Amino acid sequence: MNKIIAVFFCLWIFLGCEKLEESPLMLAPNSEPSAVQNNDRGLENFQKREYFDAMLNFNQAQEADFSSGEVHFNFALALHMLNKGKRAQEQFQLAKKYAEGNPLILESKLLNKYLGN
Repeated sequence: MNKIIAVFFCLWIFLGCEKLEESPLMLAPNSEPSAVQNNDRGLENFQKREYFDAMLNFNQAQEADFSSGEVHFNFALALHMLNKGKRAQEQFQLAKKYAEGNPLILESKLLNKYLGN
């Protein structure tokens, strides 16, 4: 009986977890240098599933280049992974505003889910 309960618990956990199918974005080479540096650090943290550190680095990148849709998108992804939905939604709105036609941002399923599109 305990094995059956354990199996159902594992299935519930596995099926209940939302898989993130999107990844943070790199910045263009001609972007502000400190934004690129902090964004790259955030990318490394995100890959290691160190979402809090990723969030901090993406925030620093945002301070260096507030008009980068990619930075806002990355910041939103990290916030999403930290279950900070309201703040993620705000960052997704800014990502869309500053996307400059980037389809990786504008066609993001997660962004559109947050923004109700």
